[in-house]
Amino acid sequence: MNKTAKKVASFILALALFLLVLELALRFVGYAPYGGKDPRMDINSAQFFDSVKGWRSSEGSTVKIAFKQNTKPFNETVLSSGKRATKIKNSFFQKPEFRKPQLVFLGCSFMFGFGVSDKDTLPWIIQNEMPEREVINFGTKGYGTYQNLLSMEEVVIKDLKNVFIYGFNDFHETRNILYPPIIRNVMRQNELKNFYVPYCDLDKKGELVRHAPKGFPEFPLRSSSAIISLIEDIYFSLKTIPYLLKKDRITKLLLIEMNNLAEDNGDKFIVLLQRLSLEKKKEYISFLKDNKIKYIDGVHPKQNEPEMQLSFDSHPNQKMYQYWAKLVVDYFGD
Repeated sequence: MNKTAKKVASFILALALFLLVLELALRFVGYAPYGGKDPRMDINSAQFFDSVKGWRSSEGSTVKIAFKQNTKPFNETVLSSGKRATKIKNSFFQKPEFRKPQLVFLGCSFMFGFGVSDKDTLPWIIQNEMPEREVINFGTKGYGTYQNLLSMEEVVIKDLKNVFIYGFNDFHETRNILYPPIIRNVMRQNELKNFYVPYCDLDKKGELVRHAPKGFPEFPLRSSSAIISLIEDIYFSLKTIPYLLKKDRITKLLLIEMNNLAEDNGDKFIVLLQRLSLEKKKEYISFLKDNKIKYIDGVHPKQNEPEMQLSFDSHPNQKMYQYWAKLVVDYFGD
């Protein structure tokens, strides 16, 4: 073998070794290939494709999930239409004369209650504290403001009055636009090979434009290689930079639409601020006040500390849900 051939062989071997180490490193830190299982989970939760909202929780299923870091299993009970259990049987489809006043919670995994059992979710706690109302949990993992508006439009029925409480987090801004990386965890938790997400844009006049769920082209080997998945994320993230510049206005227009929808039907709409940076909290409180949208300030000073988070994940823990529950109960008690 001549010197040139040896150099080529050495380069190929070094490159192969580098790629192998990189692949193992990415998987070690939890960056699994698209369509791969979340390495933290023994059993994945179930969601399925929805032609309007992109995905929704599987109806009528009870899923037990156990994490590998020696934590206790928790149960997620999902009822019809993707609602999570709130202890009593939801009577949303019952005749009006048999219905209690309805309190409908909207939001993402923070409202759904990812990582805690049914009885520890915010809506379940509220149901126990306010038995005179029927509490419904429409929180869905991975949802942003736009998808929650779509959920709200499904729930609103003329002459059936509701109070809607939307759990808002500042990361919902990127979920309202065409930004692939933000949906990655949804795909991993449900072993999906592609995702389809509804999104919003602005027209030339700065008005809101809705778009149906859209997927992205799949890179070859993306379901087998974490490296390819990372390259795909970076590529499409760069392509969606223009949307990032509009995310604040898009989100605020969506909140106005949610409030208008409630008012037009004689319902009430309340924004529960959950996890926001101090800068974003100040910005959104000012916006909500200016637009006469009711809100509850639930941003905890220790929101980013382990004390208020799950032991295996940064999602809220039972202590945080108890904190939010007290704020909601006090709001209705005033």
